Amino acid sequence: MRRHAERIQQHRTTQQQIAANFNNPPGEDERRAIRNAYDDLRVTIEVGIEDTLLNGTVVRFRDGISVGRLDGVMVVEEQDFREVQRLHDRCCRNVSAHSHAAGQQRPVTQPDELLRDIEGVNALFVSIRRRRN
Repeated sequence: MRRHAERIQQHRTTQQQIAANFNNPPGEDERRAIRNAYDDLRVTIEVGIEDTLLNGTVVRFRDGISVGRLDGVMVVEEQDFREVQRLHDRCCRNVSAHSHAAGQQRPVTQPDELLRDIEGVNALFVSIRRRRN
């Protein structure tokens, strides 16, 4: 499991690669690249919730709960919740793991939108960490 900063840097690198090879109108390769990038960004949001909001108290694939870390669990403020939800929804709209209505012909998300979402995820968890300190 990569940490937040490592994951964000990898997202930025991936976005640059996608942008360099992105054709408009996008073909199947572009669609797949965007889907994969958003799938990984969704994992970053989930990891951010585990290690930032929950302070590592509850982590997937761990047998137990780290009760001693409860003192660092963050109270989720309304604006944080709304931003986590917005970004998570953006990811879900772009991954193939979620079925979408057949009549919804959503355009492929553009690389600049992907970068804005990456930076949004980064800003959210950096802001929450600052409040902790």
